[in-house]
Amino acid sequence: MKVAVRRRLQFVDLSGGVSWLLVLLLLHPKRLAHLPQWRDKSGLHSVNEQAPPHAKCKQSPDSAPAGACVGLFTYPVLQAADILLYGADVVPVGADQTAHIELARELVRSATTRWPALASILRIPTGLVLGAPKINSLRNPTKKMSKSDPSEGGCIYLTDSPDQIRLKVRRAQTDSQFGVSYNAEDRPGIANLLRILSALEVRFVGLELTVPVSNQVAEILYNG
Repeated sequence: MKVAVRRRLQFVDLSGGVSWLLVLLLLHPKRLAHLPQWRDKSGLHSVNEQAPPHAKCKQSPDSAPAGACVGLFTYPVLQAADILLYGADVVPVGADQTAHIELARELVRSATTRWPALASILRIPTGLVLGAPKINSLRNPTKKMSKSDPSEGGCIYLTDSPDQIRLKVRRAQTDSQFGVSYNAEDRPGIANLLRILSALEVRFVGLELTVPVSNQVAEILYNG
């Protein structure tokens, strides 16, 4: 375990340099601008792909949200650098990250074409989407779970203690309707907990539950 930690810390210093080299392989910034995560967080959604360039976006860059910075724009390249440094063959991701994995694959192909000697070093990663391709915030179940979630208790961290996880899940937003039913639009909170429960138990979750869904999810996470 100590060796793995040292290796990880060493790669932190290399990520920035590798990221810069990968940026040089991008022929046009539009490749990053088209990634769905940037378009969602920046608010710069295209409203008419046939419109002239000045009319394509709802907002100008000057009016984009404060979080829509260059760091967010180029973050997928840094992600690719991290993947390549660890030599990952398979990368578990959520559904919203599959486009970033595809970018990493493209960058490997471009790198080995430009620098053939890297062909024996770099691996083309494959994304692995598991049983719950998207987990939403525990406090705002219409939004995805994210470490940048401003809602306290909305995200479960790898560093959370079992008791912290149990408390967060038990406080998850649900609704006042009677019974348990899966309806992502009308009951997003319950649907989110059912997706988590289904992924944890690796089987389809039936709707006959003897305890509240949040309690069942909390106990599985606590004991798992």
